[in-house]
Amino acid sequence: MRLEETAGLLANRRRGLELVKGWTVAAAVGALGLTGLLALVAADTFHGRTISTASTSAAGSTTPQDGSAGQSGGSDLTPQAPSTDTFGGGVQPPAVVSGGS
Repeated sequence: MRLEETAGLLANRRRGLELVKGWTVAAAVGALGLTGLLALVAADTFHGRTISTASTSAAGSTTPQDGSAGQSGGSDLTPQAPSTDTFGGGVQPPAVVSGGS
């Protein structure tokens, strides 16, 4: 090949790489903008939950069946067992530890 042909091929290659670089930067900026827009929409649309005190007091107002209310020094609060609910609603199997012999 001659020097002029090589220079022309290199110039075409350089222009092509610049074009691809421009499209890549534009796609990255567009993706970043779209991500930010979706984050703003989601933050405005889906609000956190508010726990009302009425539902908490209704759940905590259980009456004991053995008649022992009021015998613990005048306190009307009765201790409750910890919740056995887990994420997914089922009982989780015990953890497996490996490496022992």
